[in-house]
Amino acid sequence: MSDRFLAPDEPSALTETRSNGRSAFVITVDHASSRIPRRLAGLGLPAGELERHIAWDIGVLAVAHRVASALDAPLVASNYSRLEIDWSPGEMHAPDLIRRLMQSVVVLLVMSLLVFVGVFAIGNPIDILVNPQADQAEIVHVVTRCL
Repeated sequence: MSDRFLAPDEPSALTETRSNGRSAFVITVDHASSRIPRRLAGLGLPAGELERHIAWDIGVLAVAHRVASALDAPLVASNYSRLEIDWSPGEMHAPDLIRRLMQSVVVLLVMSLLVFVGVFAIGNPIDILVNPQADQAEIVHVVTRCL
C-alpha cells in the first residue's frame, strides 16, 4: 500500500480560490463536498447516501463563493466529505481522537454563539448576499455593516 492516502489523480484535500482577494477575511468551507477518497471505497455506503446532508453541507460552497466574491476574500474549501475523520499521516490513538473531537465541539459552540450574536445584532447579511435580486448598493450596505 502506498504512503499517500489520495491517489495521484484525485483532487487535493483543499481548493483555494481568490487567493489575491483584498479582504481581511478568509472564507473557509469544511463540508463543501461529498467526495470520498477512492481508497475508502465509498465507506461501504450506497451512492445515494453521499448526496444527502450526512455527507456534506449541500449548497454551502455556492454560498461561500458568493460571500467571497462580495467581500473580495480568499476562499479555502474542503474537497472531501465530512464522513472522514483526520486522515493525516501517522497512527491515531483513541485519546487523541477524543481530545480532537472535544476541541471541535468547543470550536463549533463558540462559532455558533458568534453567528447567533452577529445575526441578532446586525440581521442576517446572507439573506441579501445570496438574493439574486439584491443590487450592488444593498450588498455593499450589508457588508459594511458586518465590518
